[in-house]
Amino acid sequence: MVKQPMILIADDDPNIRKLLGEILEEEGYRVDFAVDGVEAKNKLTKNVYHVILADIKMPGISGIELLEFRNKICPGTAFIIITAYGTIKSAVSAVKNGAFNYITKPFEPEELISVVKSALEEFQSFSVDFEKLNNLFIGTSKITKEVIEQIKIASASDVTVLITGESGTGKSLVAEIIHKLSPRNKFPFVKINCSAIPDTLIEAELFGYEKGAFTGAIKRKPGKFELANKGTVFLDEVGDASPQFQAKLLSVIEEKTIETIGGTSKKELNIRFIAATNKNLKKLIEQGVFRQDLYYRLNVFSIHLPPLRERKEDIPLLASHFVNLFSKKFNKPIKNISSKVMELFFKYPWPGNIRELRNVIERAVVLSKGQTITLESLSHEFLEFTNNKDFKKRQILIEEKQKIILALEKARWNKTKAAQILGMTRSQLRYRLKKLGLE
Repeated sequence: MVKQPMILIADDDPNIRKLLGEILEEEGYRVDFAVDGVEAKNKLTKNVYHVILADIKMPGISGIELLEFRNKICPGTAFIIITAYGTIKSAVSAVKNGAFNYITKPFEPEELISVVKSALEEFQSFSVDFEKLNNLFIGTSKITKEVIEQIKIASASDVTVLITGESGTGKSLVAEIIHKLSPRNKFPFVKINCSAIPDTLIEAELFGYEKGAFTGAIKRKPGKFELANKGTVFLDEVGDASPQFQAKLLSVIEEKTIETIGGTSKKELNIRFIAATNKNLKKLIEQGVFRQDLYYRLNVFSIHLPPLRERKEDIPLLASHFVNLFSKKFNKPIKNISSKVMELFFKYPWPGNIRELRNVIERAVVLSKGQTITLESLSHEFLEFTNNKDFKKRQILIEEKQKIILALEKARWNKTKAAQILGMTRSQLRYRLKKLGLE
């Protein structure tokens, strides 16, 4: 079932908020309220709205200032100014600065509904695409749902995003989803592997060059930044970028201009940046390997992708998805996974995360002879690893670690209460925490 559009009403007058809310809710829209511009600004950083209705005069942050914030963080959200007769000139100026339209107080319900319906056309592509998000980033666990909500917020905005997580957790997929659901989806998505470009080729690859700029430059070649203009640049493995690469990247992000090799003038760029890394950038900063100023430029909005071992509830859904995918690819009649295989999947720590699960199932589909993936369908390497004594010992430790964390969360991190839940003394709990690297 498709959810009705969500509308944020920002007005310091409680009577106006109530009136607007009643009219829009009667039309079937979902409504949220902000008592002033400050609260509205905070809500825009946490939620996705299809339309914003904002009074032009509010304490703290005015409707005009809120519009400017919207232009930066969620330009795909339609913005409607509510104005009194005396501030129409400001409302017209707001429309020129990106507002969809304005309505004047007092207003007729029919006028409000008509303007909102027209404004919703600006957000139509996002509301449709968001319904498909669960099919793109698969999972029903609590932690996965939280990630999906973050993806929604990032997709509806134009903010720079830093995606972190272990290898194989789906960082590239999330970057592509954000681009596809963003206002820039009609423009290029250009991926740059930050660890794969040698320092000698950085300028040529990123900025491009003019014809005759150097020996062998027989024609003009645009760089990756220019190719991505109006679209999105995805900086994959940004934690592996060399110092020279980092310096060039910081310059582009700050100045929003480039100069090609052999060029005579700078070119303005309109690019959205999404970066990803499996490294701890804060530790790299402490080691002097990664620039702190670049980190702050990239880490405006962060999304952390959990490892598969922390979202095991999603394994059946992910496994089923991959079985269907590869059954079609290899024209195999496979429909199920045996209970013994699924039991093994739940016990396995998946160091390679979703990528490893995908590879295991792809091979199992190829080897399977019936309609069900059985233990015989799995590779010898996978079975040997899971039968290994070290694996079983490690699995016991993982299960103990999860049990202790759950007890601590239940006790709100009170160690005495957590020890009681676990049936051990406080000193025993402290010893286990230290042994398991949790303290």
